Amino acid sequence: KFFPDVYDSRRPDQLVLDNATLAEIYQVGVNTDYCFQWFEDASSSSKKVTKYSYNNIIPVIKKSEMYLIAAECEGNVQTAVETYLDVLRAHRGLEPLDGSSMSQEDLKAEIGREYRREFVAEGQLFYYFKRVNATKLPNIVQFEQPEKVYVIPLPEAEIEFGNIN
Repeated sequence: KFFPDVYDSRRPDQLVLDNATLAEIYQVGVNTDYCFQWFEDASSSSKKVTKYSYNNIIPVIKKSEMYLIAAECEGNVQTAVETYLDVLRAHRGLEPLDGSSMSQEDLKAEIGREYRREFVAEGQLFYYFKRVNATKLPNIVQFEQPEKVYVIPLPEAEIEFGNIN
C-alpha cells in the first residue's frame, strides 16, 4: 500500500519524500546524519521511508524525544544546547551547535528542525506542532484557523448521548 512500484507524488498514502524535502530536513552536504539511513531510493527524485520495514516495534516514547522535550523546557539556551541538543546530535553523527550565539527563538527553530529529522513517518510531529500551536507547517500553506487543524470535533452522538455541553 505505501510503496507501490510506480511512485505517484499526488497520492497521500505513500510514505515517500521527494529529494528537495529530504534536503530541507537533512542538511545538504552533511551525510553523517544516521537518520538518513531510514530511506531508500523510490525513484531518481524521491526516497521511500524504510524506518520500520525491518522492525515491527514502534516505541511509545524515544530517548531522543525526551532530550528534545528537556531542551524545550530548559530555561538557559546554552545549557539546552550543550546538555540536550548536542548530545542528541552527537548520537546522530552531527556536529555540535554553538549555543553561546543562539537566541531563544534560534533554539526553538533548531528544536523544530530536530523534531522534523527525528520523527519522519511517525505521526509524532503532529503533536509537536499542536503543542507549539504552529500556524505554518513546512510545505503546507498557513492555517487560517489552527484550532480547526489541531482540535478534532466531537461526534454528534458523543454530544447527544455523552452529556457534553
